[in-house]
Amino acid sequence: MLGWFFSKLAQPFFLYLYVFGHELTHAAFVKLYGGKVLEIEWGADGGYVTTDKSNWVISLSPYFVPFWSVVTVILYVVASFFWEIPPAGILVFYATMGATWTFHLAWTLWMIPRDQPDLSDNGTFLSLVLIYFGNLVVLIGLLCFSSASPLLSLREFGYSWFATAMTWGDTTWRWIDRVIERLPEYL
Repeated sequence: MLGWFFSKLAQPFFLYLYVFGHELTHAAFVKLYGGKVLEIEWGADGGYVTTDKSNWVISLSPYFVPFWSVVTVILYVVASFFWEIPPAGILVFYATMGATWTFHLAWTLWMIPRDQPDLSDNGTFLSLVLIYFGNLVVLIGLLCFSSASPLLSLREFGYSWFATAMTWGDTTWRWIDRVIERLPEYL
């Protein structure tokens, strides 16, 4: 996927697919938040969604929700309800997830510096921070979902993360407390 991206081979086609997924993600989140999609337009030159509702999640969702990876997961789950997926099919699923995630990241990183109103609506810096953490959360969820190991469930990941955060938090507070105690020495 990165080879296609950097070689610019079929770039208009991939850009069309990216913009299509981008605008449909906006529309899906408008619906999730109870809004109405009044108009939607997309193409290799760009696109837009006209709606009666907007918030930061609707504005930034295409930057941290990989549309084509979500489509891949939905197809995989539906197929697994009707058929037993052989090991080769699972490998195809993982390869497709990797390709679609790479597609999402490459085009999102390419698109961000190109005057995106989605970013400026909520402040560019805050939007970039939210996009970064949103991608981390979605990637963690997809990795936990796709793992065959019971040790890497979303629940186990949450417990592990919380335990680590508590340890880090306790250590950090002790360090801050020591700095505050010694502050008069420096003043």
